[in-house]
Parts: sequence; C-alpha cells; structure tokens
Amino acid sequence: MPPSAPESPLPSIYFEQLMGRLSARGGRELAAAHELERLWDVHWPIAELWPRIRGLRAYWECVWAGDPELTGLSQFAMTALLVQQGLDARAELLAALTRPYLTHAVLPSLHALAGVCENRETDVGTALRAGMAEHDRGDFAAAISIYESVIERWPNAAWPWYEKAHSTAAIEGKPGEGTRELCDQVLQRDPFYGLAFPFRSERDRRVLSTHIQPFASSGDLAPAVVMRFAEGAMQLGEHWFAAHARVFLGFMGHDPPPQLLLQVSLVELGARDVIKGAGGDGRVRRRGAPRTGSRTRGAGWSRARASLGVARQRERAAEQSRGGDRASRTRPADRGRGAGCARRRPSPRTAQPRERPHG
Repeated sequence: MPPSAPESPLPSIYFEQLMGRLSARGGRELAAAHELERLWDVHWPIAELWPRIRGLRAYWECVWAGDPELTGLSQFAMTALLVQQGLDARAELLAALTRPYLTHAVLPSLHALAGVCENRETDVGTALRAGMAEHDRGDFAAAISIYESVIERWPNAAWPWYEKAHSTAAIEGKPGEGTRELCDQVLQRDPFYGLAFPFRSERDRRVLSTHIQPFASSGDLAPAVVMRFAEGAMQLGEHWFAAHARVFLGFMGHDPPPQLLLQVSLVELGARDVIKGAGGDGRVRRRGAPRTGSRTRGAGWSRARASLGVARQRERAAEQSRGGDRASRTRPADRGRGAGCARRRPSPRTAQPRERPHG
C-alpha cells in the first residue's frame, strides 16, 4: 500500500535543498543523495521499504565520517525521507538525535518537520475516532472496517494498526495469532510502541521501560541516557537507532573509535561487510591509510567532538533565552496520540507495556 501524499509540502522542500547541498560535495555525499532520492517517491509495503532504508551504505558512510556538519545534513535528509514515507515515529526519534549537529539557523526547519508529524497524528486520531466508538459499542467488525480505511490512507502510521489489533483481540477472545501479526505490523512502523509489546519477552518489556523510554519520552541527550538507549535498542534488535545513538556518543567522546559496537550494528544493517578492529594506536584505518597523521578517523573525531561541544553550548544558551519552548516541540512524548482521541489508552510511546490488546 502506498503512503498518502504528505499533508504539507515542507518535507519535499527541505529534501530538495538538502539533496542539493549533499550533491554539491561530490563523492560519497553525492552517492548518498542518489540513494535517498531513489526512495523518495516509491510506494512499497513496509516489509520491502524499511530494509532498503536501513541499509543505505553511502548514507551511513556520511553519518560515520567524523564530520558533524555532514552527519547533521545526512540525518536531516533521512528525517525528511521518513516523514515523506509516513514513518513519523522513527522520524521524531531521529530528529532528537539530529538536533545537536544543526546550526541555530537550520533548527527551525527541523522543528517544522516535527509540526508536520504532529498535524498528521491529529488527523489520524480524528479518523480513528469513529472506529473506537464502534469498538466501545461492541461492534468489533465495524471498528476494524474503519481502521482498515484509515490504514489505506496512512499505511505507515502505527496507531491504526494497533487499534486494529485491539479489536481483533476482542474478536479472538484473547490475543491470538491475528493479534500477534498486527502487533508485528505496529512494531515495524514504531519499534518502541509499548502497547504492542505483549508478545515480546519479559526481558524485552523491561528493556523498553528501563533503557528506551527515558530517552524516547524526553529527548534527553545526556550521554548516560543516550548510552542506555543505544544498549537497549541493540538488545531489542533495533540496530538502526543503536547505530545513530553510537555515532552521537562517538562525537561526545563516550564511545571513541573504533566503535566496535557501532560496527556490529552496521554489519547487522547490511551497511558494512566486516568489522574492522583497532590497530596498535586504537584507531580504525581505511585501506592504505598511514598508521600516523591527522587523516585518521580518531583525530578527525577529536576535532569534531570539540566543535560539536561548542555548538551544543550555543544551542543550550539559545534554548534558555527562549525558555526552551522551541526545543520541546521536537520531543515526541510531549504530546498524546491525536489530542482528544486516544481517551481510552495512554500515549503509546509513554504507556507501560504491561497492557495487552483486549476487548
């Protein structure tokens, strides 16, 4: 099922601007731009689309290049692509990890994409309201019919898939195979949707609560919070988010090169073929690179870490002067799922995962 046309032209506008900036650099940046552009207008089911997005090699080369400006540019372009494809839950979390790399002048554009996601979420909630009313009346088949029409319009939104699972569980009497399959569909779109975790292990539910939700509910970029998020994402098999988090930790000096766990995630994603170990000086070398000199990744990341630290200090000062209002709009858990619509169930990203879909 193809995603519906975006409700706002902003993703397309920003994407075109970002593609121009990447292409002008040439080399791997040009290759990354071509990778992203090929996926912009495709209408593929999530099972085909997501594996292609997660393993884009040139994109990951740019993200892990040790240049914070290039990392921010690449991740901003990826965020726009995710919004275009309706994968808003993934876009929101990636935006939180992208903010530190962007200049004060570019941040409003990232906030504008968050606004597109928020508006779409409200529209989805409004469209689901009739189905939720049918569910409350006990007409689960009618509710499912409405949910399917919502899914047809927004196939990559996680919320309608969860509501369909909720009503399917009511028909089954208890969560069965149909409910399980629908919860899997939810998690393909939003891997940390707590209410879709009833079929996951107790360990996975605990990791979601202790490692994922502290970051996902706040956007807190404290290294300890991001480190736990990276560890939890890796434990849950969500290497795409784990890799982005470890790139940030590398810039901050908390996961210095050779970043072996980051390389493990990139191999799992298909973005790398092998894990390259550290040499005698603890640095990862490209083929043919000398053992000494400033062109090694480790030296480049040291300079990048310093510049990123200055950028974060400036951003914090700007946020304090604005009262923090603008920054808070990019944090995904600061709002519910469609204001006024999800009255029976709490916001999926902040809800405790103990609740099972039921009638």
